[in-house]
Amino acid sequence: SPTPRSIRPPVIDTHIHLWRRSEAKQSGILARPYLQRDFLWADYARAWGGERVERAVQVQVNDFTDPLWEAAFAAGMAESEPRLGAYVTWAAVEQPYLDDELDDVEPLQLVRGVRRTCQFEPDPEFCASDAYIRGARRLGERDLLCEICVRLEQIAALPRLVRACPETLFVLQHIGKPDLRRPPDALWLQALEELGALPNVHAKLSV
Repeated sequence: SPTPRSIRPPVIDTHIHLWRRSEAKQSGILARPYLQRDFLWADYARAWGGERVERAVQVQVNDFTDPLWEAAFAAGMAESEPRLGAYVTWAAVEQPYLDDELDDVEPLQLVRGVRRTCQFEPDPEFCASDAYIRGARRLGERDLLCEICVRLEQIAALPRLVRACPETLFVLQHIGKPDLRRPPDALWLQALEELGALPNVHAKLSV
């Protein structure tokens, strides 16, 4: 039988996406018909199904855009909903103007990290490029974690990035997107074994 809500352990949800439809990008997954509406805190709370959500982390929705407005949106939600405990912003990690973008969002103390999605980059070595490594090191210097989303064929480069930035905390999203329809790929297994031996990386498992 279902566990009574009163004795269920509290949940810290480390990856949620909330947005106003008018401010979200109209491309990619966000262009799908079932997402053509606002998704706000009240919508998220209705989806809990009895779980005791104690804290949640909002993760950026839009990329390749000015990060300030979305960071301000997250900070505004947190003013009325204290369970929204942190925000992971967009920033151009590999670009020389990274610090300018971080300076803009730094006053919003909700910001705890940066996600610069790599999965759409054609280069499987993108996350281990010199430019990305420089930016990831800069995040560590500013006490910001680096959330990273890669495709399966990109994950082999990730241990090199993590080793090159020992002072930066990394969070691997979706455990590197293995193909769950098949037995684990040797490339993925090797990368996860290497990453698991490093002290500055954690992983999120989507359910």
